[in-house]
Amino acid sequence: MIMTEKAQKLGNEFIEHKFLRKIKDNAYRLATPKDIENGEYLVSHFGLTKREYFSAMALQGIFANGGVETMNFGHSKDPVDMAQIAIIAANALLEELVKTE
Repeated sequence: MIMTEKAQKLGNEFIEHKFLRKIKDNAYRLATPKDIENGEYLVSHFGLTKREYFSAMALQGIFANGGVETMNFGHSKDPVDMAQIAIIAANALLEELVKTE
């Protein structure tokens, strides 16, 4: 499945953002609402992207279900098959989400 550029962009967004305020060289603290209101903050991105998070959620469900049904081999407990299906599901979800924008 080839993803649209819009879905790829959405999938590459990070789930969590931290707003930080620089207090001195190489020293930061969490920005207060007043810092944010005054535009005195940096945004730090870290953790999982939306695509990684959606894939992990799908994979968790697949593992909980005991495997996946594959077109070629019936029921599979092969981790590679399960990971591939999770990624396909995450990509499909991202495509559907950009359709609603």
